[in-house]
Amino acid sequence: MVLDAFASYLGELLAETMKEEDSMVLGVSEEIRKLNGTLSSLKKFLYNAEKKLIASNWIFTGLDQETED
Repeated sequence: MVLDAFASYLGELLAETMKEEDSMVLGVSEEIRKLNGTLSSLKKFLYNAEKKLIASNWIFTGLDQETED
């Protein structure tokens, strides 16, 4: 009887631990998804900023050349 109760207790403890592990894994998975979205947005922002910087430099270079003429 004691071993049966102990085995049942261990089974319940193991099941509860597995549920907690699953929720932690799902939580980490969700955080990774959010981080991936943030990094994707940052990549787009930096790409656009670089394009604007190149365009700005091109305009200023053109203006400098016109003032030299």
